[in-house]
Amino acid sequence: MEVRSPLTGCRGVSLPFSDFAGPLWTDFTFAAEVLDALGKFARSRNWKHLEIRGGVPLPEAPETFQAYETHELDLRPRVEALARGLEPSVRRAIRKAESSGLEATVETGHDALKTFYQLHARTRRRHGLPPQPLSFFLSIGRHLMATGLGRVVIARLAGVPVAGAVFFHSGGRAIYKYGASDTRHWSLRPNQLVMWTAIRHLVQDGCHGLHFGRTSKGDEGLARFKLSWGCVSGPLRYHRYSTGTGTWLPAAPPRAESHPLIFGHLPLPLNRLAGRLIYPHLD
Repeated sequence: MEVRSPLTGCRGVSLPFSDFAGPLWTDFTFAAEVLDALGKFARSRNWKHLEIRGGVPLPEAPETFQAYETHELDLRPRVEALARGLEPSVRRAIRKAESSGLEATVETGHDALKTFYQLHARTRRRHGLPPQPLSFFLSIGRHLMATGLGRVVIARLAGVPVAGAVFFHSGGRAIYKYGASDTRHWSLRPNQLVMWTAIRHLVQDGCHGLHFGRTSKGDEGLARFKLSWGCVSGPLRYHRYSTGTGTWLPAAPPRAESHPLIFGHLPLPLNRLAGRLIYPHLD
């Protein structure tokens, strides 16, 4: 897809705002010709670069621009078997959440997304990031939730939302896309209850796999959280082709993934405004 912005330029991305969206080859023997045609198309559109996110290894082993890990859980076993595959600490956390009076519900409506967004905006600020605009999540509701391709899981304590997550699913596969929580209630383990509730419902709906999204190489805590559910990890590589040099770019320096500290200190309304202004220029 083409992304146009007067601030960040024009470029092509295999699928903007996605963790992975590699080529869908019908015949891999033509991969070199396809990539060559993509490069020519990128130059004809005056793209700064062309980015391919994940997929099977590309021919001629182009440079890896960014490297991540993936974590995926096989949902084909019964729920009881999945429960046995959890690390003991996760099973204890789920029991604690349930005994603490937390209740998790699976929802798909407009109000559920607005509830999640309130948690999401505060979580992004805590991470030093502006949140996506509310309109972005409402579009998810119209185009995915309303057509049965997604759900929101919200954990509440005495009716007050304390954690939530957004999942997408299609063709028997699901992805954990967004998660958010209130740090004041972490001791009750609401995040584990949200995830376990989602897993049980996805199994009941016939999903056979749950992808936990990408994980940055240095984020050991997040990787441990995903592995604790019984996930299998694997590599995820992004490739970026520069139309200016006609070459695949080498690995991005660490600062390419850093974020200005200012976002973690802005008042919440200003941080949300920053998200509305910035996100139309990102991918």
